[in-house]
Amino acid sequence: MTTPQTFVWKDPRQALCRSESAARDPEKRVSVLEKALNVKSLHGVLAMETNLEQITLNPILINGEGLEVVSRLDIVPNAINGVLYTKLHGLSANFEITDSKARFRGFGGRGKVLKQVKPMTGDL
Repeated sequence: MTTPQTFVWKDPRQALCRSESAARDPEKRVSVLEKALNVKSLHGVLAMETNLEQITLNPILINGEGLEVVSRLDIVPNAINGVLYTKLHGLSANFEITDSKARFRGFGGRGKVLKQVKPMTGDL
């Protein structure tokens, strides 16, 4: 039996900046949708535990100006399970993920998702 390993990631900007710069054409004008989805002051926390059977991402917490994401994901062979709450510029929704299929649970629902996510100490 192996001991679970834990990894905590506190700066998502590096990965997001790399992927965004690789995919974005500098000659292309910014669309209205891109402007709406542009989030400033992005910061977050990701804790990961692994063992031979699964990878658990719990919690996934991301905040920015107009954005909040709270999630827990369990990744097993051939499936992802978990919960997701997201809020973007005042519109919030929560989802349940079972066997890699997301199911819309309703608008709001932050409290319901937080009950299923491991608490993280310290500032986010």
